[in-house]
Order: sequence, then structure tokens, then C-alpha cells
Amino acid sequence: MKTTLFTLLMLCAGSALRADAPTVVSTASPLLETKGMVEILMADGSARQVRKILSMSPDVLRVMTDGGIVKIPLDTLHPQSLTVLNSMLETPEQQQARLQKAATAAQSYRENQAMRERLAAEENAMIGAQQRAEAARQEAARQAAAEARARQFEQMKEQAAQRAAREAELAAAERRRAEAAERWRQYKLDLATLRALQDLTYIAQLEYLRKLGYVIQ
Repeated sequence: MKTTLFTLLMLCAGSALRADAPTVVSTASPLLETKGMVEILMADGSARQVRKILSMSPDVLRVMTDGGIVKIPLDTLHPQSLTVLNSMLETPEQQQARLQKAATAAQSYRENQAMRERLAAEENAMIGAQQRAEAARQEAARQAAAEARARQFEQMKEQAAQRAAREAELAAAERRRAEAAERWRQYKLDLATLRALQDLTYIAQLEYLRKLGYVIQ
């Protein structure tokens, strides 16, 4: 009897456990799957319901029942059940092919996972580069705006200084014109005074000067 695992191991995985009483089945159907249970024809004609067939050794059949893992002696099985179980077991070549297929699938999964990780890393790097480029562009724009504001401020300072200088020049020119006008007025006054003095005597000249506010020693 072969001792390798068989393909029925995954047939009933994931079903909820429940206990059912043995039932009598036809010898034409030594193994039946009903409602998530596997019915195994026994030597006495009854059917043993199990959740899953795990493995078979030369002496016993390991199955999962509602109460846990149970070993069923092979001599209690119906001969047709043994025939079906033997036909379902893997040959060494089938086992090697299955293992090779599983290894190929695992390798393909690893390669696909590595490719997805590489693509994700490249996408993240591209996004990071775009974000860094955008941040650099925004920083350059901020610096250019700050420099433009600084230049505008300097221009405003220069214009204010130029206006102040022009205003100072205008004020100085106005003062000079006022001083010149004052000197010209004083000159005409002095000239008029001299002309008036020419017609007066010395005593009268002194008196006239005192009236004008001149201090005569």
C-alpha cells in the first residue's frame, strides 16, 4: 500500500465540525462527500462520516472528525474503500510533480512580489523626485519673490531719498531766495536812508538814524 499523501486533503478544508451517526451506504459508493462530510464505507457495511482524510499509513487511516484526529485501522475499512483510497494516493512521480509545481508557483510569487516591490520603489522614487523638484521650484519662486520685494523696497528707499534731496534743495533755494530778497530789501532801505541823510544836517542825520533803530555811539 502506498504511503504518500493524496489530493483529497484540500477537498473538505474550512468546513465547520459536526458529529453524525454512521449510516449504511451502498457498496457501489465507498467514498461520498455530502454536506462537507466524507462518508467512508466500512467493512460492516456502515458509513463513517469524517471531516477530512489526512493521511494513510500501512496500518491506519488518519482522519479528522468532530472530536479531533482519529486513526481508523485499515482492516475495518471496506475493500472498495481501500481500492478508492489507493487510487487517490499520489505516486512518487505525482508527488514530485506537485512539489515542483508548488516550488515553481512559490518562485513565481516571489518574483512577482519582488517586481511589485521594485515598481513600488521606483514609483515612490519618482514621486519623491517630483515632490523634491516641486519643492525646489516653490523655494526658488519664494526666493525670487523675496528678492523682487527687496529690490522694490530699495527702489522705494532710493526714490524717497531722492525726493528728500530734491525737497532739501528746493528748501535751500527758497532760503537763498528769501535771504537774497531780504538783502535786496535792506540794501534799498539803506540806499533810501543814505539819500535822505544827504539832505539833513549832521545832528538831524544822527536823530534820523536813531529813529530808524541804528545805535549811534
